[in-house]
Amino acid sequence: MNSRLILVLLLGFSSCLAPAQKVGPLQKAQRRAMRMKQAGLNAPLLQRIMQAQGGLRFSGARMVEFRQGADLRSHEELILRDGPRVRITFPEGSPFAGQVIVENRKQRLQYFPDKNEIRVLPARLEDAMDRFGNLVRQVRQNGFQFRVAAGGDVAGIHTQSISFTDAKGNIVQRLWADPNTGMVLKRELYDAVGAKAGAFEYRQINYRPNLSDGDFDIRRKGARLVTMDDQLLEVAKSLSMRPYRIPAGEPYELQNVRAIRLRKMGVLHELYAGTGKRISLYQCHMPLDRMKAKRLAGERLNVVSFSVRGSNFMLVGDADQGELERLSRLIGR
Repeated sequence: MNSRLILVLLLGFSSCLAPAQKVGPLQKAQRRAMRMKQAGLNAPLLQRIMQAQGGLRFSGARMVEFRQGADLRSHEELILRDGPRVRITFPEGSPFAGQVIVENRKQRLQYFPDKNEIRVLPARLEDAMDRFGNLVRQVRQNGFQFRVAAGGDVAGIHTQSISFTDAKGNIVQRLWADPNTGMVLKRELYDAVGAKAGAFEYRQINYRPNLSDGDFDIRRKGARLVTMDDQLLEVAKSLSMRPYRIPAGEPYELQNVRAIRLRKMGVLHELYAGTGKRISLYQCHMPLDRMKAKRLAGERLNVVSFSVRGSNFMLVGDADQGELERLSRLIGR
């Protein structure tokens, strides 16, 4: 087991298809901010960030960093956002050039020109808001601390920064926000030993963009639609594995599937999100070292390993240990 596997979970900026609700993202964000105030958490900047998340409207360019193996890699994203609707493209010369991502409250579509396919994924905005709310709850309930300070300029905008540390003083994440709009312009995530595990930073921002409904749709005749279940079947088949998964009836939506090559060994990685939690399921033909994985995960993540019909599995996530054990009993049953 390698830190690369643990960091897959830490790096997900990524974020689950929520059940259809009458309450929109803006209203949910405002309710979260109100609950913070009622709980006595006197943090105007945090409240402003929470209130703003469902209603931000802008265009911009940001650099994204993520760890791949031992390297911290980066790429640029071009963003359009109108409340819960998002469009992401990539500049010429990018390894992702030509790909287009659009998201609304219900789903996320990603177009791959080389395969002429459109992948249908869960929407991520709600989950991102839930995870930020969970971080705030850690401050209220589990001894996490935060500190607000001057953040300097990001994308030409004066910011305030918020640093979050756990109960023992270990840095968890830091963000830089525009205090006038509540928009997070820069964010850094740290792993269990304090190394930067991922980040993004806006280089340009425009709060008055010209947007149209067509910006948030993908129409490509002849393109193949690929669901998450389709992706799981394809990747599992490529690794000669069965497509075991967390059952669809559970409150965790499958968000990403990929094959990882580790010392010539194929590992199937499935990323789930829901209820503000993120859970990774790993499947491998060889046994996975739970104790080593736990050391790499640190105190923030729980680990459960188990076997089903000759296949070896590991669940890693910020859900309770008991919840991971419960899910392990459902997989392959």
